[in-house]
Amino acid sequence: MGSLEVLDLHENHISIIKDGYFRGLQSLKELQLSKNTIQNVQEGAFDSLRNIIKLYLQENRLSHITKGALNGLHTLKALYLEKNQVSHIEEGAFDSLRNLENLDLKHNNISSIQGGSWRKLTSLKQLDLQRNMIVNIAEGSLDSLNKLEKLSLTHNAISTIQKGYFRGVDSLKTLLLGNNQIVHIEDGAFESQSKLDSLQLQDNNLNSIGGFLSGLHSLSQLSLARNEIYHIENGAFHGLYSLMNVELFDNRLKTLNPDDFIDIPRPFSLTLTFNQWNCSSLCWLKHEEQHETVSSDLVRFQCENGEYWNAFDCGDPGETCYFPFSFSTG
Repeated sequence: MGSLEVLDLHENHISIIKDGYFRGLQSLKELQLSKNTIQNVQEGAFDSLRNIIKLYLQENRLSHITKGALNGLHTLKALYLEKNQVSHIEEGAFDSLRNLENLDLKHNNISSIQGGSWRKLTSLKQLDLQRNMIVNIAEGSLDSLNKLEKLSLTHNAISTIQKGYFRGVDSLKTLLLGNNQIVHIEDGAFESQSKLDSLQLQDNNLNSIGGFLSGLHSLSQLSLARNEIYHIENGAFHGLYSLMNVELFDNRLKTLNPDDFIDIPRPFSLTLTFNQWNCSSLCWLKHEEQHETVSSDLVRFQCENGEYWNAFDCGDPGETCYFPFSFSTG
């Protein structure tokens, strides 16, 4: 047994993991304990697993992650805890997991993110917290996660994004915040995320786009679909030099100012349907579509006055539109 590398114990009736269960399995790299009825992991239960890489504990009945339960897992790279009943993570519970790269906690009952839980996860690259009950993120609670590349917080109950929430998470490339209850994002909330490539804010309750996108020079994918947006502040998209795709469909927008897109390199795409467009404000877009510098999904869309977009006459662009840029894809 000392040379065993994979142990599969999933779908049994294990309810407790006791100290000593895995003694002598020092070569084990993968331990599968999913779909049991585990409610308790005793302190030091995994101490002897000196070469473990992956630990599967999903679909059990864990409600607390206690300090000491994960002691000794210094080589662990992936920990799967989804679909438990976790509502509380003790401060220091993950302190032994200094090499952990992937932590999956989706489908649990976590209501807040506190700093003491995550402080030693300095190698973490992916953190999945979707489908919890998160309302609050303590300021600076994630600031030790300076290697984190993907953070999923979709399907929670977050209503506000404050400036300090993601401070120190400097390597983040994908941030998923869709399907929350977000009504306000502070200006500069993402200014530490200069490497962010994808920001997903769809299915929230935002009514305007202000200065919260400042500093996102690497952003290429932005979704603001299915909010309540009726206003875009001047300069909201300025400085987004890498943007390629903007989703604004299913909001309450009526007009779109070409000046807002002056910094976005051509070509790029806009998804705009299911708004209340005054199509005369989109003549700049029609002429850009003709030059293939911008693409949109407004094909059979009906304008506010009842005309269809594909038949809407914008006339000579020199007479009807102001363009702050030249038609160039270079």
